[in-house]
Amino acid sequence: MKKYLYVTPLALGVVLALSLFVNISTANAQVLSERCKPFETVFARGSGSGTDGTGTEFYYFTTQLNYRLANPDNILRHYQLGTEKLGNFKYPAKEVGKNAILTTLGASLSAGNHFEYGDSVKQGVGELQIFLKERYSLCKGKTKWILGGYSQGAQVMGQALSTLSPEIRKDILHVSLFGDPKLNLPEGKGFNPPACRNLKIYRSPWRRDIANCRLDNGSLSARVPYLPEDMKYKVGLWCNTGDPICGDFVLGTDSHGNYKDKGGAIDKAVQEVAVLIDRQLRDETRPTPT
Repeated sequence: MKKYLYVTPLALGVVLALSLFVNISTANAQVLSERCKPFETVFARGSGSGTDGTGTEFYYFTTQLNYRLANPDNILRHYQLGTEKLGNFKYPAKEVGKNAILTTLGASLSAGNHFEYGDSVKQGVGELQIFLKERYSLCKGKTKWILGGYSQGAQVMGQALSTLSPEIRKDILHVSLFGDPKLNLPEGKGFNPPACRNLKIYRSPWRRDIANCRLDNGSLSARVPYLPEDMKYKVGLWCNTGDPICGDFVLGTDSHGNYKDKGGAIDKAVQEVAVLIDRQLRDETRPTPT
């Protein structure tokens, strides 16, 4: 009798644990095994932002892209990091600023690489790795990926690229980075930098709208190298004038929240992506010479 009473709770515990594992695995399997479409976006949000709401950079990026494409439901699928827990990873986009002083201090002291903020970034990188690896294994040859990130999310996306296999990077169509705290623009360095002399030959291929010609690194220092060699011409980087997060400190100005303004950086990035998608579709439907 004692043996029976001892074994039963243990058995129940095993059953519950297995049930939880199955439920988690089922949720993961669903988001990772959905039908392949020609294009998929993956977006990483900024610090302190939730995964829902209509006012987010993710929402604006995806709705604007849908608007610019014919039959978007048939060719496009969207995923936002932090929506699901994939493996042991779920991107939390830890808050920084006056309401999270310790997280902000840790980010500053470690150049965004350690402590609570750094762990948040690593969670995003891990989630993206699993998502793209699984989706690539299912959709290889059928899907191109479009990545986007805002603020902390831009760091996640930029940092993750070097961890992805060359095969996966080859199928990435475009990466849009907005307000990256790890911005790197070498042409902005020096007393009279090449960017200020309009020496375009020295300009980084990922440079888009950067009004300050002296801008060379973000608020958490530059990531060096900024991108893998094979991604340099697939990435667009935007830093608003007066955005201190990506390094453009202007006294009394903070434009970090303005990337989703009408006609702003996200609009321009989406227009660039839409052109690439249209070109890809036309190339796929072009008759093969006989």
